[in-house]
Amino acid sequence: MTPLYWIEGFHEYDREMFKSGLGRFAEIVEPIAKQHGLKIIYVNCADIFLGFSEKPHVYYQGEDILQNKGYAYIPYANPHPQTERLLHSLARIINMSPNWTQINAPLHLDRDKEQAFQLASLVGAQTIPSWLVPDRTTSRMQVSLIEKQLGPYPYIIKPTSMLAGIAIMKVDNRDALCSLLDYCAQSTRTYMIQPFLKDAIDCRVYLDEHEIIACQKRTPPKEGYLANISQRGSGEATQVDTQIEAYSKKLAKHLTNGYLCIDWLITKHGTYLSEIDFCGMFFGLPEPERTQVIHAFFRSAVTRRNSP
Repeated sequence: MTPLYWIEGFHEYDREMFKSGLGRFAEIVEPIAKQHGLKIIYVNCADIFLGFSEKPHVYYQGEDILQNKGYAYIPYANPHPQTERLLHSLARIINMSPNWTQINAPLHLDRDKEQAFQLASLVGAQTIPSWLVPDRTTSRMQVSLIEKQLGPYPYIIKPTSMLAGIAIMKVDNRDALCSLLDYCAQSTRTYMIQPFLKDAIDCRVYLDEHEIIACQKRTPPKEGYLANISQRGSGEATQVDTQIEAYSKKLAKHLTNGYLCIDWLITKHGTYLSEIDFCGMFFGLPEPERTQVIHAFFRSAVTRRNSP
């Protein structure tokens, strides 16, 4: 078995949420990984010691694991900026190593929503009207312009680089907007503002080798507005709209031959690109779609390693 080091900043998340996630991985994902010759080893990045001494070193439990042949999953985002920077440094070292293959592609469009939206426009897809939160010294001065560009409330404020629905806030009026602009001004992250698309249908399209292998409709809990499975949203398999199918395949051909997830929002006014994710999860899918997608996830990683 080849080790797959699943490296995360586990200590920065809600413990119960991560405990639940690891339990699902052990039950559902690990057996399929083994069929592809991979043994998942969960590593908290807080337990890693990395640096350079003639060559790069990545120590875990007293062993320089960078000298082993293996795979690594390293996320693009973490709630704590310092942990996130550590993960990025580790990813750069891994990507240069002849021994390791990173299973989530190093091209991080999934943490660069601005670039993802620009790419979508090149293939003719609509994107959600999105405006970066202005500089902290002028943000309140721009409130009238924000309202002019986005129309009537409510709005959504979200980090341009984050995952799992973390730190997404609904804004119902001008007072709430001004307060949240003040909070954003204190953050090291960049935020964007979007209109809140009421009654939007959230669909995640899964692709492998430019072909759609599944589509998941995600629904927020009755009292909430976030459809992420990690935020108590529910998922079900659904058919792919022909327009979404065409746009998804075009985007995939621009990005990768391997595993890819593209999130769309379907509204009465049209269909909008939401996010692009090179390592999107598959929980919420029913069987047999879930097993098919997990196989594609690992098959894509093994294929990338074996490619010349």
